[in-house]
Amino acid sequence: MPTLVARPSYTALPVNQASMYGAQYPSYVAAPTYRSLPPTVYPYGPQVVAVGQQQQPRPMKLTYFNIEGVAEKIRLALKIGRIPFEDERVDMNQWAALKPSTPFGQLPILQIEGRPVMAQSTAILRFIGRVTGLIPLDPYAQFLVDEVLGLQEDISKTLAPSMYIMTRCHMYGYPEDLPEDERRGIQHRIRETLASEKGDLHRLLGHLDSILERSQAGWFAGPSVTVADCAVFPTLRQLRSGKLDGIPVTILDKYPRLVQFYERFLAIPQVQVHYNEAK
Repeated sequence: MPTLVARPSYTALPVNQASMYGAQYPSYVAAPTYRSLPPTVYPYGPQVVAVGQQQQPRPMKLTYFNIEGVAEKIRLALKIGRIPFEDERVDMNQWAALKPSTPFGQLPILQIEGRPVMAQSTAILRFIGRVTGLIPLDPYAQFLVDEVLGLQEDISKTLAPSMYIMTRCHMYGYPEDLPEDERRGIQHRIRETLASEKGDLHRLLGHLDSILERSQAGWFAGPSVTVADCAVFPTLRQLRSGKLDGIPVTILDKYPRLVQFYERFLAIPQVQVHYNEAK
């Protein structure tokens, strides 16, 4: 009978191993001392593992709409972490039937065999980060990741009114039957203001750029890729996509470090495959 031991990822690393800020690593994944147990040993949540026994990862399904949206950071973390998963994408008719069964009436959700349905995109991202090693074990390094995740969420919150004005204009004091052309006019003005020289988008992008200025490796929170990078990349991709009327595709041009990060992240082999498959 195999001996059972407590999950090693609860054991604190010595400071000289855990605190590796600024070290250089050639791979696109976390350095070994940052890594949680591999999925074959730690299949998404058992309290104990069997020494000498290999366990298969539990089937995993990520459900979201057929857009990048708030699920894209999770998809990227799963791909970079080499976690197999079903990428389920639903249309609005399917969503109407699915919505009552979700924890909070929202997507994305993550389903893992034998576990309750998981919700909230950033919570799911952090979970995947712990499973894959894309969140470091050192507490201060974890703070650096969370700090960047907070900035990314600030950008999303800043953009939200310009998104929801088209579908939920009553949330902002407008009548529900506001004509579409008026909604689009409001949307355009909001985005123009946000993207102006002294607008909130440039303020927040400047903060992200300053973090990269202090980085020795070109990543947002340490010597290698973390979930912070997975969260920021889709936001930058959205901003320069040309799909947001009122926000110029050149908005990142004054931030060469952000542009370099964008190209560096896009060069990760798993990321290249992901976007080639999406074409």
